[in-house]
Amino acid sequence: MTQTQKEKNIDIKYIVRCIVGLVLMFFFANIVPEWGGITELGVAMIGVFIGLLVLITITGQLIWPSCAAYIAVIFHGYMTAAAATSSFIGTTVIIQMVAVCVICSAMREAGTGEVIAKKLLTTKAIQGKPVLFSIVFLLTFLFADILLNSFGGIIFSFAVFDSIVDSLDKVSNKFNSIQIIYLVSFIIGIAYSFALLLIPKTVPWYAKFASITQAAWFILVIVVLSMVKVKGKPIMDAAKHFKEGANWGFITTVGIFSLLGGALTAEELGIKAWLTSIMGPVFSNMSWPLFVLMIVLVCTIVTNFFSNMATGVIVASLTAPFVAAFANQGINVSVVGAAIAYSSMFAFMTYAAAGPAPLLLGRKGITNKFIWSKGLLATVLYIIVATVVFSIMGIIL
Repeated sequence: MTQTQKEKNIDIKYIVRCIVGLVLMFFFANIVPEWGGITELGVAMIGVFIGLLVLITITGQLIWPSCAAYIAVIFHGYMTAAAATSSFIGTTVIIQMVAVCVICSAMREAGTGEVIAKKLLTTKAIQGKPVLFSIVFLLTFLFADILLNSFGGIIFSFAVFDSIVDSLDKVSNKFNSIQIIYLVSFIIGIAYSFALLLIPKTVPWYAKFASITQAAWFILVIVVLSMVKVKGKPIMDAAKHFKEGANWGFITTVGIFSLLGGALTAEELGIKAWLTSIMGPVFSNMSWPLFVLMIVLVCTIVTNFFSNMATGVIVASLTAPFVAAFANQGINVSVVGAAIAYSSMFAFMTYAAAGPAPLLLGRKGITNKFIWSKGLLATVLYIIVATVVFSIMGIIL
């Protein structure tokens, strides 16, 4: 077989797989009948969801499968074109992602991340202690996430992590003026959320300040950095970094899975009610440790293929009737809420797992083989550790 013939065969397989994904997106409801109270539109949206996962997996692409799913949502009549566009790429979350990507791109060009990395690596308390360094690094960005939200925090942490990987001994551990400006600007961007907590709501201008949103605040930071000049040049070349910094693969994937996550939990489609009916019996007549295990297990598995927020809401509603019995036994049942929240967010196995999942799965070196070996092991370990910890907490607290 010639090379041309081999390429032709590969192309045919690729086309067939793409057709399978598109058929699932657009014609799933014509093939699969309604079941368990799920409406015809609900079946169609499940098809869009599955088709999107198939296309991303077999093509390794993010943008065009996401755009195809966007078209399918409109095709099935779940949303108008205007509403679908707004939910797809017009949300404040998406705008904030773009803004943070742009700022991080400029910070990376200025070398700000490299100096941060050098400072982290040369701190005496953690030098030569990789485990302690990992703990400090993760805790730092855990607190950043609290003020920034997961998308912004993850984007910024990846930028710093890449600088750590690429840093050399020649990198200075002192900030220059431009690097300081970028670092202060990013801190000011994060500070918006913190300011909302501190400013009394009775202040006359609070409502207007709160209406700005974190996304618009970061856009304002970009405006200021692009407008102010140092030595005759704008601090930020906005056009350059909007082009180079905004990763549209991540952005479109986060947007479409957020849209589909809302669709799969919509009451009128019947999917949520069906999941509730099949999972309800799982939580009855159990001991406390087994009850916790089932919460952690169900949340962790379902959330990797379903909306994490929807998973948490559904499992919380399913377990609520059984909580009173454990409370009567002296168990601190507030632990149930923590177990559901943590387990519903332990999601990274698929692009549908959580909003930030594409940010991880789209990175260089992160392959399906790695996720379904090392990632699966991490998931199993989490289930074991979380079950033990939450069970003990419920008993001793």
